[in-house]
Amino acid sequence: MLSEILSHPFAVLLPVFLGAAGIGAAIWSSASSRNATRALRITWLGLAAAAAGVASWTAAYVAVATHAPAIALGFDPIIVAFDLLLLVGGFTIAFATASYSNVLDGLAAGGLIAGLTLSGGQYLALLGLTPTGD
Repeated sequence: MLSEILSHPFAVLLPVFLGAAGIGAAIWSSASSRNATRALRITWLGLAAAAAGVASWTAAYVAVATHAPAIALGFDPIIVAFDLLLLVGGFTIAFATASYSNVLDGLAAGGLIAGLTLSGGQYLALLGLTPTGD
């Protein structure tokens, strides 16, 4: 059943939707943290980082799953887990950097950290691919 869904021509839109929904939730949560008190700000930023990290991670692996390569592929579970930790941790640092700064340099630094985090996560997702030989 899952293989039939992932082989559908519109399945390539699934990672786009997942990524957009997660990043949208992350931006909304981050914006909500700007006017929050200290404890609530930390909660909003944690939610933003989790949404961005999990959405990016899920979109990467669903994108690979919708691709139909000529050989069977699997994933190294250690790298997959480390990829999720990198994405959530990196987005935590990015959102905190952007949120606790009121100047453009802080926002730019947060964006740079988010971009590097996303690039590193995509690299790890591809690094974790292993041919299964089936």
